[in-house]
Amino acid sequence: MQSDPLLANIWSQDPALGPAQQRSRDTLAQANARLGEGLTNPDLAPLQQARDLGNQAAEQAAGVKNEAARKKS
Repeated sequence: MQSDPLLANIWSQDPALGPAQQRSRDTLAQANARLGEGLTNPDLAPLQQARDLGNQAAEQAAGVKNEAARKKS
């Protein structure tokens, strides 16, 4: 949706779009790092953190998608 002509001009400036999308990507990167840590560590805590961060990133991404659809309409 970022490349949509109706949203492209405001994407980076609107905190509910560009910055929120970046937060989602950052959270997903944290989840990936915890997953890597969990695969080499016998402790389950990093895997649980990876799961939680992955869920949080998915919720953030869904929020961006919903907000973009709302602004587009």
